[in-house]
Amino acid sequence: MKKFILPLLLVIIAFASCENIESNSPSMQGEVDSSFFKANTALITVGPDGEYLIQGISYSEAITLRLSSVSEGSYALGGFSANYATYEDLEGNVYTTTPTAEGTVTISGTNAAGDITGSFGFTAIRPGVDTVRVSRGTFFEVPFSVLSDPGDDDDSNNDGTLGATVNTVPFNPITVAAVNTGNSIIIQALTASNSILLRMPITVEVGNYSLPMGGFQATYTEGTNTSEATQGSITVSAHDMAAGTISGTFNFVAGSNEVNSGQFSVTY
Repeated sequence: MKKFILPLLLVIIAFASCENIESNSPSMQGEVDSSFFKANTALITVGPDGEYLIQGISYSEAITLRLSSVSEGSYALGGFSANYATYEDLEGNVYTTTPTAEGTVTISGTNAAGDITGSFGFTAIRPGVDTVRVSRGTFFEVPFSVLSDPGDDDDSNNDGTLGATVNTVPFNPITVAAVNTGNSIIIQALTASNSILLRMPITVEVGNYSLPMGGFQATYTEGTNTSEATQGSITVSAHDMAAGTISGTFNFVAGSNEVNSGQFSVTY
């Protein structure tokens, strides 16, 4: 049985001078207002709808660039475009360009391995609260994340995909882990500070299941605060126990948070 590794890359970073934000190894960096941001880890994943998520994670922050393509060119952010950016701070607060802010991501090149290089800048809003400006952003030869094989005991790779919105803000996890505990399937998706967890019986069949219900669980964790779903549903659209694969959709209310448009497809 694979270990269920939940901690997310808690590696202390050494801050570099803002005078030079170039790098010669896979990286993402830039300025958030007047502070320097440098990711410990940068990767590209393909989301549930075929979108590309270019993500950089530091010890306390995360930047996500969501693009419909990674072909060379410039992509406008903001409005109701399919392309957007989010910034997540230490407390788990998420700022987004959708729908009233703006920005640009430029894909400038791809190396022989398919790693992506480019630049970005954007203004992101936490509605009614605050605004941040991300500038001088660069990413250099960021690789695609590789999904685990069903029999692979290495949980350093994602076990599939999970996407949702939380209070209308996109939830773009950096890590998606799934495990068979013997009695249950547990799926957990993590950003830098927040997470969504789903639990279902190992023998769950295709169908719709209301929350709360025995054997089923959905939680949303914001920083250090975890709330259980008080209403909602998990719908299983496909489950192959022999292959250890399951997919479906979900939505739920947990505390003051509304989680909608959820979808998952994982190997456990």
